[in-house]
Amino acid sequence: RKLDLDGSSLKDADLANLGASPHLKGLRWLGLSGYQSFNSEPVPKLVKALHAVSELNLSGNWRFGDKHLTELAKCKELARVTTLDVAHSGVSSKGIVAFVGSKHATGLTVLRAAGQMEYDMEHDSYVSAEADPKHGIAVAEAVAGSEVLGSVQELDLGYRALGGDGLKKLHGGAAKALPGLRRLRLDGCALTLAGVKELAKSELGQRLLYL
Repeated sequence: RKLDLDGSSLKDADLANLGASPHLKGLRWLGLSGYQSFNSEPVPKLVKALHAVSELNLSGNWRFGDKHLTELAKCKELARVTTLDVAHSGVSSKGIVAFVGSKHATGLTVLRAAGQMEYDMEHDSYVSAEADPKHGIAVAEAVAGSEVLGSVQELDLGYRALGGDGLKKLHGGAAKALPGLRRLRLDGCALTLAGVKELAKSELGQRLLYL
């Protein structure tokens, strides 16, 4: 069963009502993407209340930030979530770094954590909102050193400003940290052709079916 509440401006009380509904006990996929108004505390409570939810979509929800993700990371019920999409939300690189260390994230097979995008009028393209490479390198190091992402098969780090140095950090350690990874998205990460070729030759690159 699937429930998509994209852009519904949901508040804390609305999430509480969803959790209490007897009609949603078999819900497996929940979408809270787009514009919403809820704070951080109700999200883990909702995940706990909806016992069957295993896929959670919070993409494009700019109100869903680091505090929201931190609270979710503390929730032991996160262990049953296999797909988490926080792409283009309000989560910064700092939030991603903290999240990939959560002991409850071991069930994830799909993690979409692309950063916010900003439109570059001069070059007619989208760029990372966190353009400083240090942010991307921090994310790459955290993912490559994570001990809880072993089941992840699909990872999206688009617009996280990895750059060449971040890419090296990623494929240098992710082969061990993410043995099941087969799909990797790095859109808008300021990569060079030389860097991508190096990735392709690496142990991690040899495993990928999609880049």
